[in-house]
Amino acid sequence: MSFPIAAPAPLPAIAVDGKAVRGAVGPDGLVPYLLAAATHENAAVIAERLIGPKTNEVPEFAPLLRELDAHVGLAGHVITVDAGHTAPTPSCSVPNSERTG
Repeated sequence: MSFPIAAPAPLPAIAVDGKAVRGAVGPDGLVPYLLAAATHENAAVIAERLIGPKTNEVPEFAPLLRELDAHVGLAGHVITVDAGHTAPTPSCSVPNSERTG
């Protein structure tokens, strides 16, 4: 090991959250609801999924993660989510090689 040891570097982070699209109305007359992933660094949206009217964002979390992993590669990233996504089902969507707990 050589000294001095370099300081740890921050990992890139991606935030996932659902939001209603204010001021918009879909063809069904309902306000569209999106689940989006954005970078922490510059708040750029890098993926999003339309949430159906009879569901919520939880079932769309795993497909969004798979899409992100295919296009961005999630290895080495920190994913931040709200408490609704911390149940066992969404967290099991992360590939085994990437889970730490």
